Amino acid sequence: MVKMTRRKSGKICVSDLRLLACGFFLEQYPRYDTLWEGLSRLDFQQLIDLRDKRVYNDKYLESQRYEESMGSFHSLARKIRSLYRIPRYAISISNTAYRKKVDVIFVFPGNLLLVICLGLLKFLHHAKVYFDLFDSEYLVARRHSIGRFSIVTYYILELLSSKFADELICVTPEYASHYQNLYKIRDDKLNVVIDGIQDIWFDEPVGISHEVHRPKRVLYWGNFLFLHGFDLILDAAEELRNEDIEFILCGRGDKEAWIRQEAQKRNLSNVILKGFVPTTKELIHIVDGSDITLGHFRDIYAIDFGSANKVREGMARGKPVITIWTKQQEDLYQTKDNPFPPLIQIEPSAKSLAKAIIEILNDPLKAERIGKKARSTAKRLLGIEAITSALKESLEKTLENGR
Repeated sequence: MVKMTRRKSGKICVSDLRLLACGFFLEQYPRYDTLWEGLSRLDFQQLIDLRDKRVYNDKYLESQRYEESMGSFHSLARKIRSLYRIPRYAISISNTAYRKKVDVIFVFPGNLLLVICLGLLKFLHHAKVYFDLFDSEYLVARRHSIGRFSIVTYYILELLSSKFADELICVTPEYASHYQNLYKIRDDKLNVVIDGIQDIWFDEPVGISHEVHRPKRVLYWGNFLFLHGFDLILDAAEELRNEDIEFILCGRGDKEAWIRQEAQKRNLSNVILKGFVPTTKELIHIVDGSDITLGHFRDIYAIDFGSANKVREGMARGKPVITIWTKQQEDLYQTKDNPFPPLIQIEPSAKSLAKAIIEILNDPLKAERIGKKARSTAKRLLGIEAITSALKESLEKTLENGR
């Protein structure tokens, strides 16, 4: 049972809590940074940082090994390569939680086995375990068809971790419904903390007025995976090859070689591959130099549950963003029948993409209004302030109710 002090009003506040943050950082997810920023802004009685960022900070993520790893993105072998360290790590966390009289152990995404270990060690630490489920490893495994053993293993791990955790955090209500239906989780155990954007993306945009003339630029960045719809982007580039438009693609992945071959075979001189951009600051500079940014154009494993990082980041930089239509994005960003929506949603086809690009580029005033609306909407819904508020509300509500 969690013991903590109460204010005279009887209400539990975050300033009454001791929170311990932990977890292996297994991928370069912006989610790790936004959650930590949100937690850091809360006035806890004590905030203990036991996160293990060795993998996250490993330079191989910016090297050839990063490119090679994308062929088996989210593979089970990579996720559990440090398996022998997890029980020892869980015991260390539990001992610290017991000694420091911690009220909440907050586990960052991807740490399914760690949550299970902490659940088994509850008799030692006596703290509530909060776990951010984030992206469903089970859905990823199924969509990538990485093998029946891995799919079943991820299902079991997600099921067990959802049972051993006291509270679960999801990025959207749609994701919460997915987990609730799949693993039969109580509704009051699920909390929504939307996938936010780091503050650096809201820094004042750098203008490009010094360029007297240049082609219009349509930008994509991220992982080069088939599920992201690169065939549609190339088809749209071919349809617009006689326009003064460049399609700039930044990133790496298992489709990079195919994209290069296709662009060369079709003689698409308007398609430019820039490779992996290692820092956020460099990427923001490239985004600021573009006219339109792109999201995903395929019905990927979780497209109905949330939006891609690149969609939110493009919005934060005040760019017109084009991406596949989903009900989740329509509801969140109120795009239906909106003449100046914060993002443009289309049906997944090359013709629809090409048409949307031309319509935006031919109407600079509309593009500017959409960009401003995108930036203000992203700040309001996805900024660190929104993440901090959601974390605070979740912690206070669940602890006040004694769950």
